[in-house]
Amino acid sequence: MQSCINRENLPNKLCAVEGLDFLECVNRRKQYALNYKIQQELHKNSILILPTYDVENDKFISKYQNVTEVFQKAH
Repeated sequence: MQSCINRENLPNKLCAVEGLDFLECVNRRKQYALNYKIQQELHKNSILILPTYDVENDKFISKYQNVTEVFQKAH
C-alpha cells in the first residue's frame, strides 16, 4: 500500500483497492463474519466433528476411523 501511495499522483482514488485490503487485514471483519456463519451452520445442523486438513498430503483426514467412536464420546 505504501508503494502505491508513493507511486501515484492521486493516491486517494488510485490506491483505494489497496486501502480496502489493508483495512480488511487490520479489522478482519470478513474473517469474523465467516467464522460466525460457520459456527452457526455447525450448530444448526448439529455437526459434531469436521475433518482436519493435512497440508502435506493435500487432503482431509478424519480423527476417527468409524462413526461409533464419535457417538461414544460425550460432546
